[in-house]
Amino acid sequence: MARLTLLHVVASILVWTCWTTGMTDGLSLEHRLQQLTDNYMELKGNLAEKDDQLEALKRRQNEMMQMLVEKEIRFQDLKEKHEMLVEQVTRHVRDKSLRADVSIGHQSGRAMPTSCQDLSQIGHVLSGLYSVMATEMVQNVYCDFSKLPSEAGFETLIGFADVKSQPTYFYVQTSANFNQTKVPIPFDEEMLNVGGAMNSTSGIFTAPRTGNYFFSASGIAYIPASSSALLYFHIVLYVNGSRIGLAHAFSDELAAEGGQHETFSLSSTLNLQAGDQIWLEIFGMSPGAYMNGNGYTHFNGWLLQENLSSSA
Repeated sequence: MARLTLLHVVASILVWTCWTTGMTDGLSLEHRLQQLTDNYMELKGNLAEKDDQLEALKRRQNEMMQMLVEKEIRFQDLKEKHEMLVEQVTRHVRDKSLRADVSIGHQSGRAMPTSCQDLSQIGHVLSGLYSVMATEMVQNVYCDFSKLPSEAGFETLIGFADVKSQPTYFYVQTSANFNQTKVPIPFDEEMLNVGGAMNSTSGIFTAPRTGNYFFSASGIAYIPASSSALLYFHIVLYVNGSRIGLAHAFSDELAAEGGQHETFSLSSTLNLQAGDQIWLEIFGMSPGAYMNGNGYTHFNGWLLQENLSSSA
């Protein structure tokens, strides 16, 4: 609209000029109008050409701006890749330095890895759950190998693994009555004896591994009748000849005739060394008392937790 107004103004000036000039030099009006028309068309063509050139310059400018934006994006991408490469090189140098300072197994005397750092030194690179050797037990840890050993979260303790180098558990009974004191009680019915640590004939259990064990004994004792005193039956759990637990059975009333059957039980959790021996004995009882057989007396035990460092 601005260009059309300008053309109108220019055309008006040319018309006025030609008219006034024609009045003075005697040229015909038609000749002046033709001259004016020619000049107008020439001017219009020039302006159209300038418009085309301006549009071309604008397109070129937009193309240059787009190229600059693309170059900036590529530059930022290259910058990020460079920073990642520098970080990887730095981490590699640090890890190499740590490998030079750590000797797996030679200092501790164990071939098994004890930490995520040990695992890293022997070549593990994938983050995840691993089993490592703690002081006495195997423990499960999460190793984040994307971090350095000095960084928080490199190693996270998950818990301890129930690992036993030799499963050990037994369950025995007696079929016959027994009344001998101060000797290990034998068991002639072996219901279960995994690991073979229980000698049913001698009645002695020998710990095959160092660790924590659980033992339980229960049964029925016969107590004869007495009109003058309450009678008793005592049974004891021994470890290497030392008394650990004691159970009792008593008559609960005086009677001249007829005996009583009374129950007894004891249990214990013990920390044993490999080779320690466990057994039951009748510690003392009133005359005529005895331990019932016929499957009424039970003795069982098992390895709860093994100390692997001592068993190795």
